[in-house]
Amino acid sequence: MRIQPDPARGRVGAGELLRETLLTGRRAGIAVVVLAFATNVLIVLLGRPLISLLFREALQMTGQTGLDLANLSPSFSSILPAFLLLAIGLFAFAMVAVQLAILFVAIRQVWDTGTVSTRELLRGIRAVVRKLFRRSSIPIFFYVFLLLPISGLGFFSTLTQVIAIPNFISGELLKDPVTAVLWNVLMLVILWINIRCALALPLFFNSDASGTEAIRTSWRTVRGRELWALTVTTVAIGVPTILLAVVIALASTIPAMITDQGAPALSGVSASFSMAMAQIVLLIVVSTATVLWLAMLSTAARLAGATPDPLAESSDERDDHAYPSGPWRWGLVMGATALVVPLQLVLSEPVHALAAMPDTEILAHRGYLAGGVENTIPSLEAAAEVGADRVEMDVLQTADGQFVVMHDANLTRLAGQNVNVKDLTLNELTAITVRDQVGNSARIPSLAEYVTRAKEIDMPLLIEIKMGGLDTPDHVDLLVEELTELDALQGNTFHSLDHASVERLKELLPRTDVGYILAFAGVGVPDTSADFLVIEEYTATDTMHDAAADEGLGFYVWTVDDSLAQRVRIRTGADGIITDRPDTALESREEIINESGVTPALLDLMVGFVIL
Repeated sequence: MRIQPDPARGRVGAGELLRETLLTGRRAGIAVVVLAFATNVLIVLLGRPLISLLFREALQMTGQTGLDLANLSPSFSSILPAFLLLAIGLFAFAMVAVQLAILFVAIRQVWDTGTVSTRELLRGIRAVVRKLFRRSSIPIFFYVFLLLPISGLGFFSTLTQVIAIPNFISGELLKDPVTAVLWNVLMLVILWINIRCALALPLFFNSDASGTEAIRTSWRTVRGRELWALTVTTVAIGVPTILLAVVIALASTIPAMITDQGAPALSGVSASFSMAMAQIVLLIVVSTATVLWLAMLSTAARLAGATPDPLAESSDERDDHAYPSGPWRWGLVMGATALVVPLQLVLSEPVHALAAMPDTEILAHRGYLAGGVENTIPSLEAAAEVGADRVEMDVLQTADGQFVVMHDANLTRLAGQNVNVKDLTLNELTAITVRDQVGNSARIPSLAEYVTRAKEIDMPLLIEIKMGGLDTPDHVDLLVEELTELDALQGNTFHSLDHASVERLKELLPRTDVGYILAFAGVGVPDTSADFLVIEEYTATDTMHDAAADEGLGFYVWTVDDSLAQRVRIRTGADGIITDRPDTALESREEIINESGVTPALLDLMVGFVIL
């Protein structure tokens, strides 16, 4: 079946689409919102735990307890774990597809009859399930689990909300003017592709169209005026939703504010109850926004003639089909109320922990970049002046087996020279000047220069062993030997992405703290002899924090630059945060130490829950 837009329908304007979307949303009303809320709750309570369980089983089949990309490849010689991981992906896609099918079919039913029929919902689900096992559904899989979430439109499901590009990737690209421009252009292109493909969802779920055909039809249909209409309407739905969510987060602190003043002993209970209520209300708000967004897509497809108009009557006649919302409204109230008590019990312990005195270590990432080029003596000195607890820095091995303080294996970004560190000697490298975007410049320092200056200003270091230099088999031994000769082991710690380097460090320095860096963390702690984990901010979840604590490992997060994110990490007990903005992190820690009551902590956590 080849779907063709009906030219007789005309072009879709922003005003018309918004008006029709609100009409559809009003008619869908509480019934479809309940379905969106219920499916998200089921995914949180059943789907996500099951996915985590399957993922742990897949890791255990490879002999691992946690996701460790450095040791992943050799373990996948067994075909069973690979099939299990494929099954996990298909299971996640099936859950989201069924969720979308329920909502799209329910919206269509409201237009057709004004009612939501269980029989029709099941029929729609069966049709979608049959499609999922065809090759033609693969484009929809990538659209739902890649393009939409990356562009920030994955809010429609709790399974896609967490999909995003990690900050350590985008952050590094944005440090260079050329790659920053290319990155922003790429993000705009992805957003544009998303909008062009937007009608693929209602086409796939509301017709016999395959995934490939649905995307092709949407691409042909959405252009010019339709493109503008979809963009404007999406913003018209999204902005009020975000503002309302912020208001709810702020309002949730009022009970704690009252108890802080009049009954401090009850503040913990009050705060946990407020958090539970606010999270449930926020889920209802997001569910409502999801219904409006899906209604917009269905309406746009209908107005553009890509799908048939289910009713030919006037708006007045359609209103006669209005479905009674009373039972659905009471169902939503009762369901939400039933979740409050168990959610409050879950949140009770974390809320009580907010009153603990923070002892999070603040580490300046490659020094304090406001005062000098990264990994240079000026940025080291600037970090000391601002009061950082420790400086995180990188070492690479040179062509003559020495060590230089440098993050990038290639000098293009900082020195404008397309040459690799491993191809230059220490003397050649330390004669090169590096520059940053704000005009700072300095020579590349040797390891000896850097650690000597750190000792002089009494600044402890977190030394990262980078791979990409010469990397001789004995590079760790040589590094420890040089630091020993410099009397620079006392007070300094180490970490690395390279598993072998971490293990060798612990063999050589069993009493020195060594960390294992995880760019992507899974659901458990990897097999390591390290003393602490250093996890990229995106995957540094509460689950990973708890798993590290259970194994007696420290929990460090990088790179945390947003001030709100810094406060949240400090409040939730991270052992350390590595940041380009140690100044704001230090200020936040001081404010937290001096504050009283749970209201400020609750405010940070709730606003962070909405924004971060």
